[in-house]
Amino acid sequence: LNRNAMTDFTVAFERDPNIAHYDDFTTNFNPLFAPTRFFAYVGVVVNVFRGIYENGLLKLKKAMVSGQYHNAKGIFYGGQSLQFSYVVLTQFVQNFFKDRAKWPSKVTWIDVHTGLGKYGHDTLFFSSVSDEQFRAGSRAFKGGSVTALGRNQNDVTAGYELTIGAINDLMEAQFQSLFQDNNDKKKKVK
Repeated sequence: LNRNAMTDFTVAFERDPNIAHYDDFTTNFNPLFAPTRFFAYVGVVVNVFRGIYENGLLKLKKAMVSGQYHNAKGIFYGGQSLQFSYVVLTQFVQNFFKDRAKWPSKVTWIDVHTGLGKYGHDTLFFSSVSDEQFRAGSRAFKGGSVTALGRNQNDVTAGYELTIGAINDLMEAQFQSLFQDNNDKKKKVK
């Protein structure tokens, strides 16, 4: 499942189902019949170009990357509960860090994707970052692009502003919770 890294799905269920224009492209994403050979090779391409012409390429991208939570049989469905692989991952993180004597001062989570941007060109994509962190990332990431959500909507991040349920949000919450618990324990010892 895509866009499933949430512990509370309320926001996903309560928002407008077409907020990211998914329903505008539903005939492209979820055909009502098994495609014939002609439709698979010609009809799909015609429908996609028609959808882009009528709604725009950015809306298509938003519909694809944002996922959806209202059509369980549709593509890009985010589910109704945390996927098992994320449950296992969060349990691992909690168990691995719970009794560590030396805690790291910083944790970096990297979620690797393919197909983002131009072929053969790497992009370091921050979901949220301070100006100082952005500059540090730019200095450290030689040979590729560095961008952050909301900084330049003409680049590869365009369309992601409506995305929820990404792994970085879940992991950030996990580490913040663990660090807070560890700091509380240190205060009690003093």
